[in-house]
Amino acid sequence: MECLGNLPDSASEVASSKYKFVCGTNLLSGNMLHRTNQWDINILNCKPIVGSILVGVGGAPKADWYTRKLYKKVLSDKYIHRVRDKNAQKLLISLGLKCEYTGCVTMWKLTPEFCNSIPNEKHEKVVFTLTDYNRNPEKDIKMIETIKRNYKNIFFWIQGAHDYMLEFLL
Repeated sequence: MECLGNLPDSASEVASSKYKFVCGTNLLSGNMLHRTNQWDINILNCKPIVGSILVGVGGAPKADWYTRKLYKKVLSDKYIHRVRDKNAQKLLISLGLKCEYTGCVTMWKLTPEFCNSIPNEKHEKVVFTLTDYNRNPEKDIKMIETIKRNYKNIFFWIQGAHDYMLEFLL
């Protein structure tokens, strides 16, 4: 079983990663000095995540001088970022970064025609996820046992900062 998105043991492992993805939340703030930001980075601690690529991230359409400087330092100027809303797109374009508005997965139009094109045969591989903030160990273990019985290749997708601790269930 593989763990997708496994958190590295040290900042040096993050820094040396070929790709660094930041995924799926309204993370971009207009003021990174405000104490309620979701992304706990600043100009002094951001070195390991320099070159990050956004996927499904949203947020503010404008940013103050400090926040713009921080995002320009952290976010990749080599790859195309995929954002979940027009505000984030506007901000990234204003920073001179390559960006496409793809929306949030929850907003994708899953039409009957599209859904009918999705294969419905069982495959050998499966990706599953758990969350650290709403645990139910009894049901989680039952689900994992069922997955193990039914799939040859199993991938665990980590969503949050503490989800890597759930690997013990695997």
